[in-house]
Amino acid sequence: AGLVKAQAELGFTGASEYYHSANSNLEHVLRQRRGIPISLAAVVIGIAEQVGLPAHGVNFPGHFIVAVDKVLIDPFNMTLVDETESHRWLRKQGLDTDTAFSLATPQLMVVRMLNNLTGLARASDNLPRALELADYKLAVTPERLPIYLERAELWVAVGVNDMARRDFKSALELAPDANSRRSIEQRLGTLKDTPTRLH
Repeated sequence: AGLVKAQAELGFTGASEYYHSANSNLEHVLRQRRGIPISLAAVVIGIAEQVGLPAHGVNFPGHFIVAVDKVLIDPFNMTLVDETESHRWLRKQGLDTDTAFSLATPQLMVVRMLNNLTGLARASDNLPRALELADYKLAVTPERLPIYLERAELWVAVGVNDMARRDFKSALELAPDANSRRSIEQRLGTLKDTPTRLH
């Protein structure tokens, strides 16, 4: 509770312009003291560790939270989280209460931040940026299959079928079962041998 109060007094709070890529930039968040839940969570975790408190991210559905010394914190509002109320909300939404409070490793936090940025890039139809972010995700996560599939579809969207074919083939090598392989092979079969468009 003391940590929450201290950060609130420093002015850290949720950004009013929520859907802005700068809110995932830690330098910007530290300077402006505004961010989205996951970037503010990184600040909370960093400060907690500096003062010797155990802290980690919690991959709560739809709204990233933090556990500091076993106390749940909403970093967006810098308030304590009522775990009983959270369980009630999860049950109402039909969500799994057993996994909702699972530990978010630093790696998972990075991927979730990259996914946020990917969503913003795709919403603004900035497909080259989304492709760049897919490269970053491949560099930091062992769960490569969905990233290859995502990047392949982005290559299709920008008209570079030879690169899409390469990524679909990489995904095919990682497919866990016959149904997955069949689905990827069918998608590969729909790609036309068209020349790459230059931009």
